[in-house]
Amino acid sequence: MKTSAGTPASADPADRLESEPLEFHTRVRRAFLDLAARAPHRYVVVDASRSPADVHRDVVAAVERVLGDRGAP
Repeated sequence: MKTSAGTPASADPADRLESEPLEFHTRVRRAFLDLAARAPHRYVVVDASRSPADVHRDVVAAVERVLGDRGAP
C-alpha cells in the first residue's frame, strides 16, 4: 500500500502531513519549486525519482558546493 504522496505505507499510523490528500502534497511541491526558482542560490532541487546512489551523489555535491572548504576536517 502507498500513501497519497506515493510513498510506501508503514505499520505506523500516518502523521498529520502523511494523511493529507495528494492535492495538498502537489500544492506544497509547487510552492517549494517556486521558491527554488526565485532564489536558486538558497535552494537545491534534487530529482529523487532516480536511484538512491544518484540522489546521494547529487545531495553530497550540493552540500559540498555550499560548505566549500568549511566542510573539510
